[in-house]
Amino acid sequence: MAAVLNLDQPTFTACFDGGHFTTQVQIESAAKLTRFKSTPTLDFGTEVVAGVPSWANLAARIDALVAAAGG
Repeated sequence: MAAVLNLDQPTFTACFDGGHFTTQVQIESAAKLTRFKSTPTLDFGTEVVAGVPSWANLAARIDALVAAAGG
């Protein structure tokens, strides 16, 4: 995987095998499993859209999020 991403292979392998981030990855993975109950699920950080919304509904949600962010 490191080679595909053009990363330094020995550094990547040492980091991956070292397990320094294993607990955090497991915590985040478990959180995502409880947050996402359907496919597809769109995660906008502050809002999760589960299933397939209509284009109008999705566009309205995105517009609202952009407006709330000051854009």
